[in-house]
Amino acid sequence: MLGDLRAKLEPIGKLDALDGVGSRVLTYYRKQDASELTDDALLQRSRALNLMAEVAYNRGNFEEAGALYRQAMSGTAEAVRRSPDDTKRLFDHAQNVFWTGEIARLRGRAEESLTAYREYKRLADRLIAIEPDNLRWRMEGLYGTENVGISLYNERRFAEATGQFESALVPMQSLASVDASNLTYQKEFATVLAWLADARRAQGDLGGAIKARQEQVTLLAKAVASGVSDVEFRSRLITAHQALGLLLVSRGLTGAGLKELQAAVDLANRLVPTEPANALWRTQAAGASLELAKTLLATGQRVTALQQTAAGCDELRRVLAGDPGSVRARSLRSDCFAMRSRIALAGGDAAGAIASAQQSIESSRAEQSGDPIFDRYRIASAYRLLGDAERRAGDTANANRAWSNGLALLPSNVAERPQEVFEHAELLRRLGRDAEARPLDERLRSIGYRSVI
Repeated sequence: MLGDLRAKLEPIGKLDALDGVGSRVLTYYRKQDASELTDDALLQRSRALNLMAEVAYNRGNFEEAGALYRQAMSGTAEAVRRSPDDTKRLFDHAQNVFWTGEIARLRGRAEESLTAYREYKRLADRLIAIEPDNLRWRMEGLYGTENVGISLYNERRFAEATGQFESALVPMQSLASVDASNLTYQKEFATVLAWLADARRAQGDLGGAIKARQEQVTLLAKAVASGVSDVEFRSRLITAHQALGLLLVSRGLTGAGLKELQAAVDLANRLVPTEPANALWRTQAAGASLELAKTLLATGQRVTALQQTAAGCDELRRVLAGDPGSVRARSLRSDCFAMRSRIALAGGDAAGAIASAQQSIESSRAEQSGDPIFDRYRIASAYRLLGDAERRAGDTANANRAWSNGLALLPSNVAERPQEVFEHAELLRRLGRDAEARPLDERLRSIGYRSVI
């Protein structure tokens, strides 16, 4: 019954409708010792836990989802222990292992995530060894390669990560072409394109990043236009439009970038009403509005930027009401404060800009994205904003103090993404250290990078 309901509800994003049924199943199994369950009962229990974990994940309740996935994983681990060469059991176990790693990554637990990804890759290789001609298992192996790339990316080994994603790209595209009706393959091909774009961007290959994102947008848009009922294509298209828009803006193609950013907002605004309880979609909508607001403000459209900021921050409040600990939402909360500060500054309200910038600093300091270096640059950016507001208020001493605090946060001898190079240069320049900023400016010029903030 759970399987039938899932097949009907998952493509339309209404998994929360399974709450009642899933809860009754779990209540039944909770009374029993998992080690004493029959094989069928053990696997059914794990599938029920997995399903409830997915519901929690889509709502943004990552702690609850992680706990449920770990319970499901303990059951599939026992099932594999009983039959080590059963590919169905190995596959089910691998999925739970992956999701525990993914949630650990989203919660900022990098080591736990890396351990899970490596175990997932080991299980995928085991499946291929047992049935080397099985396309599904070959795809699992490519997922494993992709996950290793993600781990390398998180360690700022951007060139190695690019190599991993490129090595997975062509075979994944081939498998997706062989089985064009397999929506999972199509989505995963789009995901590899996204990671490849991010890795190329981090290295400064903005043209290569734009090419990968354009290919991703085309792939997802084609699926959506075909009338595919799986709403995840639309969800991923939001992020793809947004990322492509930011890349175009960073190359000075502001008009084209704004069109992509607006497309992300429009798509999010159409998707969220189909399932208001889906926290992931609401978070995407908030992020899309805030990114559009940044570029609008940079092009002098202050009123429209204010409207998009209000829309994004209102959406964010709804998400945080459901899960105050959401990593994605907490990160966007800092962006809300920062955008309010920028808008106040553009309107001549120095006091309001200072107050919002201080809130952005406090919020940024409370964040743990899983990349502590990235977190430090975010805090530094908030300090730069505070310094700008203090300077507008005429307090040079406080402005220099804020900029110095921001610069002091930046680590030495790390691989900096283009936006981080820009942040570094801006802080140096504000403190009158132009000679130190010049090599950074030259690096950005050499790759054609521009920033709107």
